[in-house]
Amino acid sequence: MDINLTNNDTSHHERMHHLLIEPQSRSLSVIIKNRGFLLQSIHNFKVTKDQEQLLKIVTTKMPFGKYEGRILADLPVSYLEWFNRKGFPKGSLGTQLSLVLTLKSNGMEEVIYGLKKVARNG
Repeated sequence: MDINLTNNDTSHHERMHHLLIEPQSRSLSVIIKNRGFLLQSIHNFKVTKDQEQLLKIVTTKMPFGKYEGRILADLPVSYLEWFNRKGFPKGSLGTQLSLVLTLKSNGMEEVIYGLKKVARNG
């Protein structure tokens, strides 16, 4: 599976940003409904500032707590669900944790695998 990092379609990038970077502003049904688009997008995007934020879920380590030092995308769903009940941290960490929970709890781990591949081939 080849990854094309040269797609310059602005509307494509805006749609990815709208669906993935800001999951707290999207309903889960919209994310699930657009699953095919999300999977295709992981394979066909140019890395931009917003997409660098998306890639951080597979490169950023949890800075505190029971799973300190573990990559955010590798955190167990039960831990992410606990944050969801108690409240996600403020800022980008909370957004990233929310995104990981959204992806994992909707059977979209292949998106995470695709992001890991992109991050490795950086």
